[in-house]
Amino acid sequence: MTPPQLAVVAGERPRTFLLTPHGAAAAMFFVVGIGVGLWSGASPTILAHAGVTAPAFGVALTFFMAAYLAAMSSGGLLIGRFGLRKVLLAGAPLLGLGVAALLMARSSGAVLVCLVTFGVFAGLVDLTMNAEGARVERALARPILAGLHGGASTGTALGAIAGSLIAGNVGSWLSAVIACC
Repeated sequence: MTPPQLAVVAGERPRTFLLTPHGAAAAMFFVVGIGVGLWSGASPTILAHAGVTAPAFGVALTFFMAAYLAAMSSGGLLIGRFGLRKVLLAGAPLLGLGVAALLMARSSGAVLVCLVTFGVFAGLVDLTMNAEGARVERALARPILAGLHGGASTGTALGAIAGSLIAGNVGSWLSAVIACC
């Protein structure tokens, strides 16, 4: 019997899980979760340093969600033109840079601009990684999307813990570096 960390495709040598399409999708969900979590955990510190009031943050979050939904709604056009994997491989690093910029925002205006930018890339990456996860699920002929989303939730939780500890003890610059990585 093949060990659980290996996957064998007919005629191929055994591969480690992360080198399979399922493993790559799982890693993507987890890493995106970490980025979201880093922002979530560090947000109180960043908002305080940037002087963002509660009403201003509410408006910024509204614009964030509008950008997120617009990107998800129109992302299919990009996928149709460039392909799922190309859009995901381009969107993921841009999402990391968007999170990093948000973690370094130092004014209300910067928080607003960075949240909108973050919303665009987060919506695009969310759409494409879910489409990729569904593609892998179909290829495997078994349900995996719940597990992929569990990985994203785990990444978000760990990122939030790390983001709050880093922002409070070191500085949000370190979270920004992690997000870029």
